[in-house]
Amino acid sequence: VQSGSFVAHEDSVDMSISWQGMKNLFSKESFIWLKMSGRGIVIINAFGALYPVDVDGEYIVDTGNIAAFEDTLEYKITRAGKSLISSFLGGEGLVSRFSGKGRIWCQTHADRVFGKSLTPYLRPKSK
Repeated sequence: VQSGSFVAHEDSVDMSISWQGMKNLFSKESFIWLKMSGRGIVIINAFGALYPVDVDGEYIVDTGNIAAFEDTLEYKITRAGKSLISSFLGGEGLVSRFSGKGRIWCQTHADRVFGKSLTPYLRPKSK
């Protein structure tokens, strides 16, 4: 679970910190995720709607749209474009490539994109 998406869990669920390593260094996403184990209810929030994706094979999603995923999935972070130049010039960023079998919970909006869209309206007015 992305740390910013966590709300609550039942006592029967254990929560620990899961270090994601250096793979998140350039993704602007958290290095630390929360690992949930055991049986019980976990409540997470999302920016926009939250929807599950059942993966059986490969699934690619923008790194900013991931709220949680099962640890039965492997993932790596890669460029969205075919080359570094197309990634930057085309406005494409980094994506997570999941493989295996499991579930991802995605959010329909990325908070960092929303924040950038508000920037022009939040600047102080000059006198």
